[in-house]
Amino acid sequence: MQRHSSTTSVRNMGLLVLLLCGVAFFVFRTSSEPDVPKPLQAVDRLKGVSVGNAAEVGRAKGGWFVGNFIAEDELRQTGDVEIKWGLHKSGESNGGFATNTRAKTMSVLIKGRFTLTFQRAVGGKTVEEDVPLTKEGDYALWAYGVPHNWRCIEDCTILTVRWPSLPKDQSMAKA
Repeated sequence: MQRHSSTTSVRNMGLLVLLLCGVAFFVFRTSSEPDVPKPLQAVDRLKGVSVGNAAEVGRAKGGWFVGNFIAEDELRQTGDVEIKWGLHKSGESNGGFATNTRAKTMSVLIKGRFTLTFQRAVGGKTVEEDVPLTKEGDYALWAYGVPHNWRCIEDCTILTVRWPSLPKDQSMAKA
């Protein structure tokens, strides 16, 4: 296993924080213009710019709108990161524990209440530990290889970032 210096980890975390700030800026920015709905679409005169609504463009892929699996927009298609704008109803869950082989993941609560459950081995037994996200901005960040599950406690919006974006990196965890 290759080890990374703490400088590399700090740099990577800094880049992730900048990415999240950028996403939050575009999602929550305010304007002095009148509140007139405008359709969001790719703008030909702004080469290298992709605009849209994360909930709408991610709907067909379970909320995921950036990643290696996005074919319809070359700017949103990347192997560097996956981003999900999750809109979940109370009582919803992902139905089982999953594990990533190489990707790290971070989920940030935008609104509502959400619980992540992680499994770990303790003394030859598997222990489950709940991590409730209850306040705007609460987050959980976990390494690859950590079995995780989630359930929505109260209708919520959650931003999930996974890096890198690798095909077939996630699988159902073995009991």
